[in-house]
Amino acid sequence: MPDKNEQHDSKVTDAQPQELRHGGANGARKNHRENYNGHEPLEYPAYEALAQHLTTAKSLREFKSDNDLAEHFHVQRMTVFRWKKDPDVILRVNWLATCNRLAGDLVVLREWAEIVETATEMAKGGNIGAMNFCAAIACREDRRREKSALSPLSLEEVLERTRKEHIKHSEMMTPTWLKERAKRLAKGPVPSAMALMEQEAEPEAGDVNTCEAKGELP
Repeated sequence: MPDKNEQHDSKVTDAQPQELRHGGANGARKNHRENYNGHEPLEYPAYEALAQHLTTAKSLREFKSDNDLAEHFHVQRMTVFRWKKDPDVILRVNWLATCNRLAGDLVVLREWAEIVETATEMAKGGNIGAMNFCAAIACREDRRREKSALSPLSLEEVLERTRKEHIKHSEMMTPTWLKERAKRLAKGPVPSAMALMEQEAEPEAGDVNTCEAKGELP
């Protein structure tokens, strides 16, 4: 004989509103699958319907608005708004949108020859936009070559250019007073700023007091 509490619980479950049974999913919501990439339809019909709704053209949608979708699954519109943030729904929408984009690319490629022919005829008739379109197609390889990051210089040429740039910037960074002093000393090429500063820091031998060196008072 079933317990009275069990009978009461079953009645409460049967009396639950449609919103609770159709809103998310019947039973406990499973955790987000780590390996799910959106390729497969979502487990919960409401989530899959939302993903299809977001990635279908308005003229072909089963539900004309989010309100219609919410009414169909007996939930509030705010519930549908929360569904849109579900990780599985986002992955599914991204996958369906990618498929739609590829399908659209195939449509364009299928009609590409006729599109170019039409644009060419319009360009012959004086249409400036069609002329620019045709010119962009005819010169696309040259533009790709111009935008390429590859350098035509050899490795030796690049290293030599880098060395010259380094020397140039070293000359620019050396203070003027250091350059003038180097010229007065006439010790060959202008030393770097670091070398001259180290030379200034070294004490000269004639400045050392011989008495202090011997530990005697003058």
